[in-house]
Amino acid sequence: MKKAESILKEKGIATPDQGALIVDFKKHGAKNLDVAIIRNRNRTSNYLLRDIGAVIQRWDKYHFDKMIYVIMDEQKSHVFRLCKIMELLGEPYTGIAKRLQHVNYGKVLGMSTRKGTVRFLDDILEECQASMHDVMRQNEGKYSQVENPIKTAATLGISAVMVQDMSGKRINTYEFSIDRMTSFERDTGPYLQYAHARLCSIARKVSYDAESLRSADFSLLKETHAIDLLRLMAQYPDMVIQTTTILEPTTILTYLFRFSHKLSSSYNVLRVIGVPESPEVAKARAALYDAARQVMANGMRLLGLSPVER
Repeated sequence: MKKAESILKEKGIATPDQGALIVDFKKHGAKNLDVAIIRNRNRTSNYLLRDIGAVIQRWDKYHFDKMIYVIMDEQKSHVFRLCKIMELLGEPYTGIAKRLQHVNYGKVLGMSTRKGTVRFLDDILEECQASMHDVMRQNEGKYSQVENPIKTAATLGISAVMVQDMSGKRINTYEFSIDRMTSFERDTGPYLQYAHARLCSIARKVSYDAESLRSADFSLLKETHAIDLLRLMAQYPDMVIQTTTILEPTTILTYLFRFSHKLSSSYNVLRVIGVPESPEVAKARAALYDAARQVMANGMRLLGLSPVER
């Protein structure tokens, strides 16, 4: 931070004003950014000066390709000011300014410190975990098969919170709802986990190992459902590229929901147990579902979710 302040003073970008240190952007052709205080009258620094110092320090240490600021959209003027100051510093800092990116996000409605409606994350996760555990216990047969039901319920609860947050574009606001996020009946985290667990269940029920599935004859998959699933899986690499380009998690999440819906409509058509056609057709379908499980797991992990198997 001392290095940043020294350069700002040396280049005449920061000037004293009634005991404070300011940057008057109007003098540098950026009237919309107004005037920013970088050091207060009592000599304490603020976020802008500290961020300038952090950029310089991180550049000296890492020579990063890109530095991303994940902060609210309301703070966009702060990022604009930061980037403008880096430009004004001259090379190499002008080039560094082009490597800074603001990834913004909106608000969660239904929470307000002023109204006393704020919910702490620990409390939300505990409530979601309890809700998921109650749902799991409704089927004692399947519940008894889960190795660690408490841990699984916690994973489902975390998935519920994360998926609700990623369901829309980052900039969009959304209404906080425990009931909606913990539902298995719509596009939620628990629904996505169920879709993955069902594919794992199919893998356990068939007698094929990974080695034998490699020799499956995919030309036997002639049904429309199978072809549609293959086409969707082929889109996955493009979805990943698009997601990482625009930094919108909802892109890959929407894809996974479309994929899970197509899978759900395929199970009665593409059966793998008691297949009347032939064992080779059953094997090809099992290989298809195994590939689908891998795509589903990859997409979930990309979003930071931990896929459950039961």
